[in-house]
Amino acid sequence: MTLAAGVCSALLGVFWGITNRLAGRREEQRSNRERIIQYREYLGKLEAELQMLAQKGAGLWHRRYPAVPEYYAENRLLILNWNRYEADPDFWFTRLGTGRQDFPVRLKLPEKRKVFVKDSMEEEAEALWKRFQYLEEVPVGVDFRENSRLGVVGEEKHLHDGVLQIFWQQVLHHSPEEMRMACFFDSSIPWQMSVYHSMKWVPHIWSESGEVRFLAGNKEAAAEILPDLTRELSAQKEQVSFLIFLFDPMLILGEVLQSLLQEGKADRVMVVGIAGKEQELPKEYRSRMIWQKDRQELQLYEKDKRITVPVQYDTMDRKKARAAARPVQQLLLFKRRLSEAFLQIFPVPDGAGRSCPHRRRSSGRWGPPRQSQRR
Repeated sequence: MTLAAGVCSALLGVFWGITNRLAGRREEQRSNRERIIQYREYLGKLEAELQMLAQKGAGLWHRRYPAVPEYYAENRLLILNWNRYEADPDFWFTRLGTGRQDFPVRLKLPEKRKVFVKDSMEEEAEALWKRFQYLEEVPVGVDFRENSRLGVVGEEKHLHDGVLQIFWQQVLHHSPEEMRMACFFDSSIPWQMSVYHSMKWVPHIWSESGEVRFLAGNKEAAAEILPDLTRELSAQKEQVSFLIFLFDPMLILGEVLQSLLQEGKADRVMVVGIAGKEQELPKEYRSRMIWQKDRQELQLYEKDKRITVPVQYDTMDRKKARAAARPVQQLLLFKRRLSEAFLQIFPVPDGAGRSCPHRRRSSGRWGPPRQSQRR
């Protein structure tokens, strides 16, 4: 009897042990399911928040750095974005296309645990982290502050579009007091003449005196503009930078300007060169805009470190690019006449306002070309 009672008691203990263990497992499974549901809800809310940040971030990038064709499509050429200051970190940023940029919020994963089997929740969190490391299809380009010698490599159509992108981005974001430009080209090449017709009307291409237009398509034209251009580059005036489009280096061969550009004697001077193949570019063009059928990338320098940026370059319409130059000139002429009329009504005392770096001058360089300079 005693033996039977002991056996029954032992069996009952085993039964209760098994029952408690099964109940514990069921409770653990239920708790894990609840934890997974809660964590997935958290990841869902976090993903929605990150998606909203991504949309806002991309929108800010596109509003801050619009493509040139957007100005044509929206008739925005009357609203020039001359709202940057040299102290701004993006003062010399020039959009060239779209690509990948860092996400505006830096995400961190929890510290990894030393486990043999990875938890599914860790995998989902890591996948979300990888997804929001970058913003896709946002403006990318070149910062001329760190990449003052840029070579454009590609076929003629790509060279045309790339050069005009750089040119129009400067016109739309920098006033003539901040940026002046010059171009040495080959007048026998059609696409370079197309670029010339887009450049010749904007005020950024004129000298400080308003008497010389810094465009040369042959040796004779180069000989006319080189003295004034070299003098202005050597003066190194504050708040004025130069962008030189050097399509035909032979036009400055042996000139003082060539030594200034090669030896880096002139500050605040940027140069854009071209080549059909990458190996044809001179060594001084360390930064490169490569635009080929199977390869579109920027080779740039950031804090003396070379990086390669994949990019989808913006394209240009030749007719629209040429037609857009005249409205810019007319707008600036209208602004100058309006300011002159205002000063006639409200005279400024002698000396007042002369120190303002953006004070418009009454010289002819913002107006139509003078008769002696028509080409």
